[in-house]
Amino acid sequence: MSLKKQRGALSAEAIMYTVFIVIGLIFVAAQAPNIMYKINEARFLSQANEIAQEANAWKKARPNFADVSMTKICEETSLSKNICGDDDDGSATNPFGGDWSVEVNDSKGLFDVTATIPDAKDQERITSLANSVAPSTRAQCYEATDCETVTTDTNSLTMTY
Repeated sequence: MSLKKQRGALSAEAIMYTVFIVIGLIFVAAQAPNIMYKINEARFLSQANEIAQEANAWKKARPNFADVSMTKICEETSLSKNICGDDDDGSATNPFGGDWSVEVNDSKGLFDVTATIPDAKDQERITSLANSVAPSTRAQCYEATDCETVTTDTNSLTMTY
């Protein structure tokens, strides 16, 4: 008789553990979009900084950034193939699925790195992304608001270095 009672208690305990595991998995699955955004944000910041470093390496002894482009940086520096892409132009290589581009700023001693953000859900977070990247730009702003070296559009972010 006690053996049968023990079997039932074990089943109830197993059900309780299973319920807790399922609840935990549901919680983790619900957090997945936020976790993926944070991972993509960290990768985005890393890639933007790597592009800025390699643009400076491309400049070498040139007087300014007059002819800088993503293609030239990809072909003439050690910029990661993950950023350059198969065509060495930065197309569809940023963590949000958009393009990277580099061009000379109005002040030829500076250059602009532009990232496109094609997904509508990620576009809602462009301001947050701009705030994250603002301290690494030329003006080293605390946030993107009123920062001269970070500009946003509905689907793009431009950083000046």
